[in-house]
Amino acid sequence: MNKNLTSGQGGAFCTNDRELFDYISSYTRHGFTGEKFHYMMVGNNFRMTNVSAAILLSQIEQSEEILNEKKNMYKLYKKYLTNSKKIELQQINGDTKSSYWYLVVRIKDNKEYLSVGEKLLKCNIDTRPMFLPIQGFNHLMNLKHNTNTNSYKIHNEYIFLPFNNINENTIKYICSCLSNI
Repeated sequence: MNKNLTSGQGGAFCTNDRELFDYISSYTRHGFTGEKFHYMMVGNNFRMTNVSAAILLSQIEQSEEILNEKKNMYKLYKKYLTNSKKIELQQINGDTKSSYWYLVVRIKDNKEYLSVGEKLLKCNIDTRPMFLPIQGFNHLMNLKHNTNTNSYKIHNEYIFLPFNNINENTIKYICSCLSNI
């Protein structure tokens, strides 16, 4: 649900630079040069299956419709969340172009993501928090980092809402539940 286009594995690499294409092509085939059992570098096996490529191609062919659907969902969320004083919808500036990857809202002064996330889950609305700050991972505690950041505030106040193949009634329901919380 979190990708605009997906193949289920990997992705597509596109370029019009022949030298870069040859390098990437070799790298994704274990460093293969084209000469049997001759390799020019340590590479990996990043090739897609034909089925995955077909799934991705189908989405590329429908990419304009997929983007338009996401734009429409954004407009609906905006319509139903505009009057809230505690909830801010992400803004799209006129001089930028959004990929409409996800919809993130800010719940001003929220102290803990889980308090909202669990209440929405009781309404059958699955959400996810903003990314956990580096300070929140036990295995990264030894890394030097600035402890005076807004990262926990962002983690607790910002929430990813459902944003994939949902209709206006569902968006209206989500916004109503969120506003009530």
